[in-house]
Amino acid sequence: MKKTNFVLLAMLVASLSSKAQTVFQAVPQTDTLAMIEHQVSRDAQFPGGDKAWNKFLSDSVDLSVPAKHGALAGSYCVFIEFNVTKKGKVTQVQPRTTLGYGMEAEVIRVIKMSPDWLPAISNDKKVSSIRTQAVWFVVSKTK
Repeated sequence: MKKTNFVLLAMLVASLSSKAQTVFQAVPQTDTLAMIEHQVSRDAQFPGGDKAWNKFLSDSVDLSVPAKHGALAGSYCVFIEFNVTKKGKVTQVQPRTTLGYGMEAEVIRVIKMSPDWLPAISNDKKVSSIRTQAVWFVVSKTK
């Protein structure tokens, strides 16, 4: 019988940009919403920073999910987008990839259970921001 090993290869820092992050603010206009772009002076941060965020993810993601759903041996990278509100709440968690095998659903589950974040700051005010998290899964089959 083959034994399946699961390895969470790498987790990229939540923001795909470096220091500056773009956020959008909804502004009511007649019957539509316009998105106003702002540069932030501080990105939204997980309590304890990126190191704590990566530990939270690696401790919480169920690495057996792809194999349980029939994933073949290989590397899979899923991208999940989410909003951090100006109150630090994680909302609007949604997949940006559709690889399946339960991977996007698993990362969404974990992101939704994260504690409140420190919101992004723009012009000395707390603002909502959009984050994208990449998570690599590696499924390898050995004898």
